[in-house]
Amino acid sequence: MRSRHLTLPAALATVALLAILIHQPRISTHSRYTVGTLLNPATMLSENQAIPPAPPPSMAVGSSRVDGDGEMCYQGQRANLPACAFVEAASNVNSADVNCTIGSVVRRWHVTTQEHLFVHLRLLWPDDRPRVFIDLGSQAGHGIFRNTSDALLWLKYFNHSGSLVIGVDAFEDFALDLQHRFDDVSPFASLHGVTKRSLHAAVGARAGPLKMGGHAAFTNYLCSRTAWLDDYSRFDRHGASDHFCRIPRQRAGTSTSTLPLPSGKYSFSTDPDQRYEVPSRGIDTIWHEDAGGRHVDFLKLDVDSALSELEPGLLTLLAARAVSIVAMEIDKSIGERAARALERMSCLFWRHGYALFLKVPCAGLGSREKNKVPLWSQRASYMPLSGRYHARLPSGWGQNPQATCEMGGRTRWTDCGTQDLLAIDLRRPELAGLVALGNHDCATSFPADVTADWVMNPPRTEEAMAATLTREGVPSYPHGQLEGERERARRDLWGGPKASKTSRPQGGVFSKLLADGTWSCGPMAKPKETTAEQMSTAVGPLCP
Repeated sequence: MRSRHLTLPAALATVALLAILIHQPRISTHSRYTVGTLLNPATMLSENQAIPPAPPPSMAVGSSRVDGDGEMCYQGQRANLPACAFVEAASNVNSADVNCTIGSVVRRWHVTTQEHLFVHLRLLWPDDRPRVFIDLGSQAGHGIFRNTSDALLWLKYFNHSGSLVIGVDAFEDFALDLQHRFDDVSPFASLHGVTKRSLHAAVGARAGPLKMGGHAAFTNYLCSRTAWLDDYSRFDRHGASDHFCRIPRQRAGTSTSTLPLPSGKYSFSTDPDQRYEVPSRGIDTIWHEDAGGRHVDFLKLDVDSALSELEPGLLTLLAARAVSIVAMEIDKSIGERAARALERMSCLFWRHGYALFLKVPCAGLGSREKNKVPLWSQRASYMPLSGRYHARLPSGWGQNPQATCEMGGRTRWTDCGTQDLLAIDLRRPELAGLVALGNHDCATSFPADVTADWVMNPPRTEEAMAATLTREGVPSYPHGQLEGERERARRDLWGGPKASKTSRPQGGVFSKLLADGTWSCGPMAKPKETTAEQMSTAVGPLCP
């Protein structure tokens, strides 16, 4: 009679088999797909469909390995095209160097506004439903009088009733300024059906307050100067005092504005050792608590934080497939080499069904002139970095300021190591049209088929797209020119003559004693260095 007991080798084999079966991922009928099947046209979503959660990490396609430049992941069969083959037709693709990199396409630093991208999105997305926009790092650094944050630009194109716009900034006065524009400045104040919130917080992974005294000191000093050539001083002199530095200048005592000064939690100070603690919040916390867990159409990340601080919160949104487009800036603030960071982000997003695109600045419609991209140009095209066109920055990108722009060095005016990336949900097939629109506006020929299924269907014919542009290549949409281009065209922006050293009053301009006892221009004098006579007359050293 055969024994019922298993031999030791057989028992071990059985245990091993059971362990494998037990630890197999349990796949529900709602998540039985990989990145490859996810992009099948049958699984594509229309604008009216809700987005189910992304597959669990165990279903991600491709293996990954780590090398000297960081994580590298498999993203499918590569197209046999080097990055420089995408450059304008002025390049001879047949003789292109096989070692061409993304840097071969870059000719200047990033586009300083998202408005051209919003124009393209408005051609792809109708403003017929509520949308959600989250602006992390909402300081306004461009536009007329430098007042126009991306949150305000978005509202020009997407403002359907029920929409939600959230801006977040670590400097309290900038957060207060954006809320002022939401509530009191036309046309945003009249958008009563749109919820507009400006939050004061730092964005990161750590709970609790962050010490940002140095950041606050620099911002206060930058905003409160009274030098003759200083932009904010010029704005004030010519009656344009409601710029984004208005509140810090009011606290310092250098503003000409008569607008009410909002209350704040901090005293004005240019001392980097000041106590300026800012509440820290994760991206996921902002999404859950302030956006109510709604699907986010556009998330902008420009918070000068290390990538490691942003990843945990961002992963929550990606896993839930809760965002259609993520726009982020790569520069020296990301906490690691740009080449390594770009590859990490490329793998991170790809595993969740998103593809990366580099937003490449261009001179405008029909331009093929090499190195002729004006600093004020707000137009851009979109170069794929994922899937079939998986590409990496040169390993030394941005490490040497003296390097060429192609290696992330600095030119006379700009830092080419600062560039913009877009992560686009590949289950939004209409967004492939962004590449078509960018190619049209910039005379580039970037492909969109990062996978075989994500094909480019231009949203309009060439004739229809051309009708939306002026002869000079400036978009002529209902709102006219882009803010940045309108600013460029209007040289006397502040309503008076352009300031110059020769127009400075005879005898110069004296600095003003600020609220914290320092002077408003030149080297910051400590209060103890201020003479009694200067304190009594409030007459400081001459401004440069």
